[in-house]
Amino acid sequence: MELFETLKKVTLDSYRIHHLVAIFSLVYVILKISKLIVKRNEWIRALETFPGPPKHWLFGHVREFKEDGTDMYKVVKWGESYPLAFQMWFGPFVSFLNIHHPDYVKTILASTEPKDDFLYRFLIPWIGKVALSLPKSHMLQILNQQS
Repeated sequence: MELFETLKKVTLDSYRIHHLVAIFSLVYVILKISKLIVKRNEWIRALETFPGPPKHWLFGHVREFKEDGTDMYKVVKWGESYPLAFQMWFGPFVSFLNIHHPDYVKTILASTEPKDDFLYRFLIPWIGKVALSLPKSHMLQILNQQS
């Protein structure tokens, strides 16, 4: 009888532990989703000054691309419609600002702000490893060798 009572307590305690784990997991997921929504709203506010084709709230511009070989023509057509820059959304949380006006591009490339390596992986075959695309450590090595 005593063993049964002990097992009954352990079983009840394990249910409580499972409930606590479930509650903490739910709180964690809610916090992550709320952070994602806040970040999305920041991106929307940052990009709202740039025009762009109308987007779906969930899919963004993904449904515009049919994967039939004409996708690049669609982007070029959008570039003609929006002469300085336009925003592109791939889903609700991934956005790109497509900048194609030379003055805008020059301003961004000439700035000393850190730039995303994602872009430079595509540009390096065309522009080479110029000062803009070199990591800071390589830049310091070149400057030290020259002095």
